[in-house]
Amino acid sequence: MLSVAQLDERIERCLAILADNPQSQVFAALADAYRKRGEFGRAFAVCKSGLKHHPDYAPAHVVMAKLYLHQGMMMESLESLQHAVRIDGPTRTTDQLELEILISLGQWDAAQRCLERMRLSDPQDPQLREFEQRLRTARARPEIPTAFSGSTDEPATAVDVTAESSETISWDDWANDLASRPNMRKVFAFSLEDGQTTPTRLLAEAGRWTGDSDAVAVCAAMFGAIDAAIRAAGQTTAMELRVEHADGEVWIQRHKTCVLGFITSTRASFGSLRQMALEQATRVADREMDPSGTNER
Repeated sequence: MLSVAQLDERIERCLAILADNPQSQVFAALADAYRKRGEFGRAFAVCKSGLKHHPDYAPAHVVMAKLYLHQGMMMESLESLQHAVRIDGPTRTTDQLELEILISLGQWDAAQRCLERMRLSDPQDPQLREFEQRLRTARARPEIPTAFSGSTDEPATAVDVTAESSETISWDDWANDLASRPNMRKVFAFSLEDGQTTPTRLLAEAGRWTGDSDAVAVCAAMFGAIDAAIRAAGQTTAMELRVEHADGEVWIQRHKTCVLGFITSTRASFGSLRQMALEQATRVADREMDPSGTNER
């Protein structure tokens, strides 16, 4: 993964090229650098504008697919990805991205076909096992899929929303489910009382992250220190923190009266993970506030 300094350097080079030649296709590289730096709005604007002049530039459509995926806009992500494949054909990157989207949409059969295609092209790919595990987990305990009316595969299996929303889910269930997702290394949740900056009681912890047995405590203390500094500067509170490490990222998110934490590998896609994590955390938190299930949101 590129460091912040490397991303800044890449962005400066891309901007210089575009200044000399506004019609350059380097806009896609610029948008992707902004995406990796977490500036998703700017990335989207750059990529969208560039595609007006280069509608058949496949790498830009792949970047758009990743941006839509980050926002949880699965249908738009799939459409952009399919456009890229129609132009340049499939690649390992597009196969992996397609599998991620199909699993998130609940397209089990299509996801299985994609997985088999990836296995035939590269049976030694270490990521295949992670995707196989995620697909098995998703089939056994499906999430509510995004409405799908795609042109290439069967529509998503209907899910009983009433049954799903009434299912009892604990913090341990939440952590264990997310920890089983591809590229997720560690998942945890802390309670955060009003007025406090440092997370206190550990609600759940799942997964393993080699090399740091105190990862959860370090993450909680880091978030607390930054939150305290922001408050001392006269601001409100820290809401989200993302930090790069040697082989991935740490993402810490304030959510209701909790602080949620995730340690991922470099291949993690934050779009679907973020949406899934927050939706499930909302169910757990609301149920704890109102065990009877009558709490109005």
